[in-house]
Amino acid sequence: MTKRKGRANPQERRSSIIENAIGMFAELGFHGLTVHGLADRCGMSGAGLLYYFKSKEDLLLAVLETIETRESAAVMPLIEAVEQAQGEPALAWQSIVELIRQMFRRSVADPVITRFVLLLQAESLEVGHAAHDWFRNREQLALELLTQLLTPYIGEPVSNSRHIMALMQGLAQQWLRQARGFDVAAEWDKALEPVLSRGRLAGGMS
Repeated sequence: MTKRKGRANPQERRSSIIENAIGMFAELGFHGLTVHGLADRCGMSGAGLLYYFKSKEDLLLAVLETIETRESAAVMPLIEAVEQAQGEPALAWQSIVELIRQMFRRSVADPVITRFVLLLQAESLEVGHAAHDWFRNREQLALELLTQLLTPYIGEPVSNSRHIMALMQGLAQQWLRQARGFDVAAEWDKALEPVLSRGRLAGGMS
């Protein structure tokens, strides 16, 4: 159990709960985590934890939003680079490929978060799951972003965007299942190449 040291301010305590929750959700899934188990890990009472989050469902959504905010902050400069390269097809295409590469690298940068996201993705296939709508909306936004980026440069942008998303998830699953026993970033680059080479790229790019 994590022992409390000194008096943390509310924001620090909330952040600590979220960080501990990520680890426990990754270990146990949504259904396996209990409020009292998380409170014990955080060195506080169940009632104390519920002061910050009204329910386990609220906690889960707060965790997901925290992760999404971090990822958006990291990816936004790459999206801006694509936008700034408009009018220069070759440069714009290079920026898009780099964005897609970095999206995957970000998704496996922290194995605990990677496991958390993959586990919750599977659990939330159930319509009544607290994260069902969140993941459905997130996947739709990712599909729309990739489709928008690829449309001027590659054939069948919607289909190729779906393939890219499936590759991201499937390769990350294999990497975790095999105890991170291979270079997942290198395998991602190899897997990405044939997908991005489909169709006719603008400006004679290949």
